Amino acid sequence: MRWYIQYGIGVFALIATHEAGAADPEALLSQGDHYADVGNSVKAGPLYAQAELEFHARGDARREMYAKFGRLRRDVETGSYFAVQEEVGRDLVKTVVQNDPALKIRGLALKGIIDLNVNTAAAQDDFSQIQSMAKAIGDRKWENRAAGELGIVAGVNGDVRGAAVALVKAINTAVALNDVAGQILFATWLANGMSVHGMADRAIPLLDRALTLVGKEPDAGFPVQLYIAKIRALTRVAGQKRTNRSKTVNRRGSEICAGERDSGRPMRNPQSGRVTVVQRSGFQ
Repeated sequence: MRWYIQYGIGVFALIATHEAGAADPEALLSQGDHYADVGNSVKAGPLYAQAELEFHARGDARREMYAKFGRLRRDVETGSYFAVQEEVGRDLVKTVVQNDPALKIRGLALKGIIDLNVNTAAAQDDFSQIQSMAKAIGDRKWENRAAGELGIVAGVNGDVRGAAVALVKAINTAVALNDVAGQILFATWLANGMSVHGMADRAIPLLDRALTLVGKEPDAGFPVQLYIAKIRALTRVAGQKRTNRSKTVNRRGSEICAGERDSGRPMRNPQSGRVTVVQRSGFQ
């Protein structure tokens, strides 16, 4: 009898120890959301993955799906487009997702990121749905993010002016809402568009403000896309300066040559300073 009692006490102790040491999935999910909201998917991903496992163990399918969509966001950023696209497509039609607007927004946002890279018409539908649902439930952050994403879709489809207007508005609203990830995302896209369309010099201050914002947020990750955008802008500015210098030299050279030709003097190369004798056609 004593053996059974000791065995039972041991099993109970093991169970109690496991439960005490088990991570709180709600806390993990909350931490993951925090890191995601400041653009740090590297730290958010493992937290979401752990929360997903804990919710699954507890049989909480709804909260498990919240964590899963967060975890899949990181998977998408590492390039697993089509595998994630299929999985999200299956999850979005599940009753647990259809009955929870906030959860459906999360899933559609993930699908929209993928569609933006492979099917802009589908991406427009994704973010239009998000915008409507977010407005209905009073989620201003996602309503604004959807508006900004629709601006990106417009730019990809060739509506440069419409994209610029939408992105500027989305950035300003993200600032008001203290949405760090939104500010970084939309500033990066707007700056890239400006660089491509001959406004790289104006894109640099925009990127610097975004980088300053990241520097003030201790939990923000390394902003790879922001730095790529800044390198692109700086390269474009440098290239434009070289082009302008070349045009200036050529214009001055043409003016000098024209003046010397008209005066009958030997012509001087404006870059080397060497005198060149030019013979006009028909005049030897």
